[in-house]
Amino acid sequence: MLLNKREGKNMKIEQVNFRKKSSDEKILLLMIVGALTALRERKVSVDEMSYFLFHPGMISKLKQKHCRKEILRIVREGCELEDIEDLVPEALPEAVDELYRRAMKLLGEMEEEKRHVWVKIKK
Repeated sequence: MLLNKREGKNMKIEQVNFRKKSSDEKILLLMIVGALTALRERKVSVDEMSYFLFHPGMISKLKQKHCRKEILRIVREGCELEDIEDLVPEALPEAVDELYRRAMKLLGEMEEEKRHVWVKIKK
């Protein structure tokens, strides 16, 4: 996964060190909040978010990992944002805001992670 370019070289994630399910879920929620924030600010499109995060394949993988139902529900409803945008575009901002509020609520209920480094960068 390409992170960014620095000094003419690509930096890539070499390893992600998850040790417990709650870490996985917290990182997923952080991704969801970031994606929804970018969508709210019109920095990414609904279509792009469908490619990265809100797609049926993601739901299948999360079910296999026994992800919390509340998070699965947010991702599932995130998959519906394309339909909302196509059919009722004026309802899209409220739908995004609602998913954002729910993801933030779940984040607020989680314990603080004490691990210092969870991604190893290959330079």
